[in-house]
This record gives sequence, C-alpha cells and structure tokens, in this order.
Amino acid sequence: MRGRQTIVLLACLAGVFSVPINRSLGQVSVIEHNENNDQIYHNLNKKKNINNDDYNHVQSLRTMRNTSPIDSEIMSPQTVDMTNRTHFASNNTQIAEACLKRFAAHLRSYINERYFDFACFEKGIDKLENELTHVSTFVMHMKPRDRVILKRLISESQKLVEMQQSSELLKKCNFLGLVDHELVSRMVELNVRLILLKTMDDKLDRLVKNYSRRLFDAWRDMCLYEERFERLVNVLAFTTADFRFQLDQAIVTIEDLWSQVPEGEYNVNDY
Repeated sequence: MRGRQTIVLLACLAGVFSVPINRSLGQVSVIEHNENNDQIYHNLNKKKNINNDDYNHVQSLRTMRNTSPIDSEIMSPQTVDMTNRTHFASNNTQIAEACLKRFAAHLRSYINERYFDFACFEKGIDKLENELTHVSTFVMHMKPRDRVILKRLISESQKLVEMQQSSELLKKCNFLGLVDHELVSRMVELNVRLILLKTMDDKLDRLVKNYSRRLFDAWRDMCLYEERFERLVNVLAFTTADFRFQLDQAIVTIEDLWSQVPEGEYNVNDY
C-alpha cells in the first residue's frame, strides 16, 4: 500500500527518542581505531606503498561529495564512523539541516496558495519517499544526535503522510462527484494548504508573504464550507464524518497559527 513505507519510517523516527541505535562490534572497533585522526594520516604518509582500504574509502567519499548533487550532502553511516566525530559534528548538523530544508521545499512545491496539486504529488511520491529515507538514515546516525533536527524530521514526515492521505481522499471525492463530496474535497485542500504557513517546527512561518491575510482567508473559507455543508440534506454518515474530521482539524490548526500572529499586525476590518 502506498504510504506504508513512510508510516513505518515515521514510527522508527518516533522511537529514536527512546530506543538507542546499536552499533556492531566492527563499527566500534573502527571508531576506537580512529580516535587520533592526525596520527592515522601521518602513518598513511609513511606507508605510501601499502594499500589502505579505509583511507581509499574516505577519499572516494570526498570525491562523491564534490560530484553528486544529491548524495554529496548525505554521507553514509560508515563515513561518520570512519572520520573524526568531533571534527565533523558541526558539519553533519549543517548537512542535515540543508537536506531537511530541501525535502521540506520539495514537499511544499505541490501545494499552491489556492489548491493542492495531488495529481503531480502522486507522480512524485516515490521520489519524496526515497529522499525522506536518505535524510532520515543520515540524521539517525548522527553522533551526537541532534534532537531538534529529529523533531523537525518527524514533523515533515507527518506532513508527507497527511498529504498522502489527503490525496487518496481527494481521488475518492472527485470520482463520486457529488456536492457533498466537493465540499469535503475543499476542506481537505484547505488543510493541506495550511502546511504552507507552517515551519518545520509546526510554528507560524512569518517569512510567508501576507501570512496573516492568508490565514484569515483560510478561516473565512472554512466557515463558508461549513455553512454550505449544513444546508445539504440526505448526506451519508461516512461523508459527514469525513467533513467533520477535516473541519475539526482546520479549526485547531487555524486557531493555533492565529494565536501566533503578533497583536496589532492585523485588523479584521481591513479584511
């Protein structure tokens, strides 16, 4: 089932906070062997005629970083073990942040201010899941582990799952094509569009242009959809449940984001 890979990955990420990642004895021995990185490179220079597989591996990874547009910033877990952890700790954090920002931008590229392009999203879901897997693997093997980045990774993973579920519901509603299903579709799209107003920390993104106006428009649209849905008669129970679920989700999200708009920045009368 599509989305299963992402859900499993999300569950693994959630467990990272309580379940440590165990290393094999071979990995531990490599770390202990490389505690003094400068001494290793000194010994390598003295033994130029000896084929050192570890040294060649590190050199090839450096070449990869300079040539690969995607993998250049996501080094394998073995690379983290093969290098000095103190020296690369800050670099690993920067790499993880850059890759996570790239994934977040890619995810949001399917959302427009007024609609969710779920058809294109369906075509690109495999690439998104693979990208998330690469980023997650790198982040979970970082030493020391960065809890802020982990939380952001979980948040973006949840957004991907939400968009996958929304895409499936939109396909069903579009197939049925009734008025009540159209209103469910609009509520679904509204909730997805709200992702554009969130940071990776699920806070209000004040860098978004006219964010307060867009947030107010979302609330107004939500109220309009609710009013129109209440006027319908003979609506099936599962359709009503779908609409109510999306409505409740929108209310909670909008109220939370609206509470973060600075006082005096907006005037309801202007809208």
